Amino acid sequence: MTSTVKKAFLKRREYQMMTGIDRTVEAEGRKGFIFTTKNGTPIMTNALNNVLYNIVNAYNREELEADQKQRRKEILMPSISAHTLRHTGCTRMEESGLF
Repeated sequence: MTSTVKKAFLKRREYQMMTGIDRTVEAEGRKGFIFTTKNGTPIMTNALNNVLYNIVNAYNREELEADQKQRRKEILMPSISAHTLRHTGCTRMEESGLF
């Protein structure tokens, strides 16, 4: 884990404490999750994937509109998932020599 990621995790934990998000919720024998819903349950992969899907679709819609106005070839984002992000993160850390 990079120091930047660690700082982000600590900041998220601080936010949870300040907003009173329950960090004692247990799922599959684990608790103290960093990425949770407002009631303390872990964010499920499908929920994250839906957020990513909506972000990509919104970007691509705007890009297609800009493409038509500017008469240029659009540059669309590919679909992104939690799985893609995890593997991309690991690849970039390997490329930078962290592993």
